[in-house]
Amino acid sequence: MSDDDIGERIGAAIHSTAARVGAPPSLHAHVTSGPPREAPARRRRGFVALAGAAAATVAAFAVLGVLLLTGDAAAPTVADAAPLALRPATAAAPAIDPSDNHFIKAQVGGVRFPNYAYDTPWWRTLGARTDKLDGRTTMTVLYTSRSGPVGYTIVDGKPLKVPEGARKVTVGGETFWTLRRGGANVVTWREGGRTCIVSGQGATSRQLLDFASWGEE
Repeated sequence: MSDDDIGERIGAAIHSTAARVGAPPSLHAHVTSGPPREAPARRRRGFVALAGAAAATVAAFAVLGVLLLTGDAAAPTVADAAPLALRPATAAAPAIDPSDNHFIKAQVGGVRFPNYAYDTPWWRTLGARTDKLDGRTTMTVLYTSRSGPVGYTIVDGKPLKVPEGARKVTVGGETFWTLRRGGANVVTWREGGRTCIVSGQGATSRQLLDFASWGEE
């Protein structure tokens, strides 16, 4: 979700709330029955109008506070994170972890990236990059495959919401979701409380599922 979309949602909530909130009927009646020509009555009417406007403002900001506290207005989703897997590397390929050559020396939130070349020669680690997604740390490692480059992204923090319409698949007892984003197939799953995403322009969903499930411990 873009900053513009978030701003439009918050603005619409404030406008809608302000339109519904006004001065109580008893106050309106009190103002109507007051002497129309006396300055004190005019001041009272002005005070009531200000009070009504203040109430509308307070209510509008209450709505804004609820949106911000619940995170509904700004929480990123898997669909927001998926394009990160397609971005080019900006750093060299991480080295193989000498303590366990099933993995490379790269991790996010305790979740490690696999060394796919361990038993599949044509899968090599090409490079890596780091990004921020709504303040969250993300890391992407790019690998070669017979279908072209595949990006593997891990997003730190609480699991991201999976978009409606994603297909749920179970492989080896693990749950994955498949979807399309940016003209590419995407597979996502959760590991160690983190969101993992693999995507490639030339890879099929089946190939990505094989790719993703290989790294499961």
